[in-house]
Amino acid sequence: ELVVPLPPHEEQLRIVEKVDELMALCDRLEQQVGDQLEAHEVLVDTLLDALTRSADATEVAENWARIAEHFDTLFTTEASIDKLKLAVLDLAADGKLIAFHEENRPLKSMLSFGPRNGFSPRESSSYTGLKVLKLGATTKGYLDLTESKNAEISEPGSSHLWLKSGDILIQRGNAASHVGCNVLIEEDQPTFIYPDLMMKIRIKEEADPKFISAYLTAPKSRKFMWERMTGTSGTMPKISKKVVEAIPIALPNLEIQKATVDKIDELMALCDQLKARLSEAGATRNHLAEAVVEQAVN
Repeated sequence: ELVVPLPPHEEQLRIVEKVDELMALCDRLEQQVGDQLEAHEVLVDTLLDALTRSADATEVAENWARIAEHFDTLFTTEASIDKLKLAVLDLAADGKLIAFHEENRPLKSMLSFGPRNGFSPRESSSYTGLKVLKLGATTKGYLDLTESKNAEISEPGSSHLWLKSGDILIQRGNAASHVGCNVLIEEDQPTFIYPDLMMKIRIKEEADPKFISAYLTAPKSRKFMWERMTGTSGTMPKISKKVVEAIPIALPNLEIQKATVDKIDELMALCDQLKARLSEAGATRNHLAEAVVEQAVN
């Protein structure tokens, strides 16, 4: 019973011809954009790879200058900005952001607690005032307490399961891309515990938890864990406590650790500003496109 306005046959043919013409134009534009994005991605990957492979501070400065010269044209997508963030973390872990030359040591030698698995209690259908984190709570790079569920918890206040400032939570099991991701707990969360598929570590006084968390987030550390995952075919991949304990870390003195964290924070803030500008530009483009289409249709 759909009512269809039916113009004369010749006009129908002209409409179909115009639709075909505009669809062909859209297809060509889509192909051009795809080719441009692919070329852009290759260029970003090449320049960032050269940056992270820099042999020393002088080479880092040279490669960074090359990137800085074309900054506004290189980092024009969220994916390219995310790659820049990872490059910053790798440079920091290699002692090329703030210079240091310490030898690698296993993470185990820097731990005052853990790694120790969490506990997944029975979920409660009613509000209990106590919650257990879901895996999504630590996959975004920050602690998202909305990713949690009410639970029946009877653990004593002294239990290691409660979240305290300085704890680092590491996912030991999840989709492969999330295995090994970590979050630093920056404030006590006395009504939350962490689940079985996460493990907790705490760091000795010689190390800054923020530095260790950033180091564990760097691609080189994630790669170390990914290469040692088990259960990758058909079941949820996992890493063991021994894998986490064995992660190699170069630990400079506390002053350099804090300077490195400050530099990471500065560059990450820059990346977030770039993303915000992208969102604003995207919204403007969308409004413009809608206005043009509305004008053409009406």
